[in-house]
Amino acid sequence: MKVEKYILELLKKHECVVIPNFGAFIAQRIAATHFPIEHKFFPPSKQVSFNRLLQSNDGMLIQYIAAQTKSNYNEVQIQLNKLIQEWNENLENNQTIILKSIGKIYKNLDNTIHFVADITDNLDLSSYGLLPTKHIPINRNTEKSLLKKSALIENVVIKKSNNLKLESERRNKNRKRKFVTSIAASLILGIAFLQLFFFLEAPFSMNEANFISFVSSSHTNNTAQTGSIISNSKTNMPTLLKDEVIIPKTNDIIATSIDLIASNTISQKPTATTEAYYIILGCFKEVKNADKLVAKITREGNTPYRKVNQNGSILVGKFASSNANEAQSMLQQQLQVQPDAWMKHIK
Repeated sequence: MKVEKYILELLKKHECVVIPNFGAFIAQRIAATHFPIEHKFFPPSKQVSFNRLLQSNDGMLIQYIAAQTKSNYNEVQIQLNKLIQEWNENLENNQTIILKSIGKIYKNLDNTIHFVADITDNLDLSSYGLLPTKHIPINRNTEKSLLKKSALIENVVIKKSNNLKLESERRNKNRKRKFVTSIAASLILGIAFLQLFFFLEAPFSMNEANFISFVSSSHTNNTAQTGSIISNSKTNMPTLLKDEVIIPKTNDIIATSIDLIASNTISQKPTATTEAYYIILGCFKEVKNADKLVAKITREGNTPYRKVNQNGSILVGKFASSNANEAQSMLQQQLQVQPDAWMKHIK
């Protein structure tokens, strides 16, 4: 039994079609809309939504199917109950139910039922055969815009010529600076080579007595400094005895530098992204009505949510939570006040 065919026919004639023990499809009329960014006009249409709470049998769907198929009411009801039971089992198993030309129904990670409408067909019989039309905007200030463009081009040319002159002057200055620095560097290098040459040619002799006298003199000159440094330090370094010199090992210096580098490194953790859940409170075809609800949500101290759909309708809601369980509990509280509210998950 292709129930979606009969549901679609009823949605074209009525505003609400109830499927017993499953939910109801609601068709809301939307006036013709204009999208100035895309330069398109959309004809009047019907926006289909799904309400899981409306499950009581009003008999309209079963009677319509029985009349179209010329079957008994009870037989149609039995077949429809089997199909609805199969749909509920598919939702429990996280499977998507696709109804042709109506939309698809699926269960999200927060165990809430979501419906995505199919907007390929226009269900409004008064707009049958009408397609979106695109218009070309009229530019009444073409001459003024051309004059402004020519003036801008002239200014750009003048600025470019001035920039070329400044750039040539800057290049000449840089060349002079490079020339002066190269001469100074060559002079410094020449002096350094001369000093090195005379140093290598100078005689150098040091016997054992001269070496001992050099060590003793350097030790006597630096005793006060080394003693003050050791007495003031709070580390565990050993004290200097008479004529004792402590030379740090190369491995100790390398290990100390590695420890200092490791202690100065700071690990950075990537920031975690959060998810958001919004409770949708209404869908409007006029901007002023949507803005009223947004202002009301803001006055109540909540964060509003506003989105324009492709067909021109405006979704308005409020922020629930970043946690799925908290958002679900807030939705249950909202459903007691507004039965047609539903939740939108944004990653």
